[in-house]
Amino acid sequence: MIFYSADHENVAYKESDMNAVAFPSGAGTPFIAGASTEDINNPTSTKQNVTSTTGLVVLASSAARASYWHNAIAAVPPTTTTTVTSTTTTTSRPSTTLPTITTTSTTRPPTTTTTLPRACTIVLGIPICL
Repeated sequence: MIFYSADHENVAYKESDMNAVAFPSGAGTPFIAGASTEDINNPTSTKQNVTSTTGLVVLASSAARASYWHNAIAAVPPTTTTTVTSTTTTTSRPSTTLPTITTTSTTRPPTTTTTLPRACTIVLGIPICL
């Protein structure tokens, strides 16, 4: 994702696959805009890599209003699936006096599979995906 202010009025973004970088034509998708100001500019964010589980905050400023503006893409927690497997074996052996019954139970520890979905959220009615 790239965030920019082409017209110095608002902040927009474009998205591209990292394996074949190619941004779509056009003005981009509005990300930070305000009805009370027309000079939102200079977007900035973390310089670290982000994922769907970290989320993203973008900060911009308005010189005319001496204010900061921000918007965020929310972090999406990983989904976790837990599977518990148990095995029970029962053995019975006859006796001349009292019957003996032996029960053996084996339970494996839970297996956890974590699936990270492609992070998508709705910002200002626009689907945003990392």
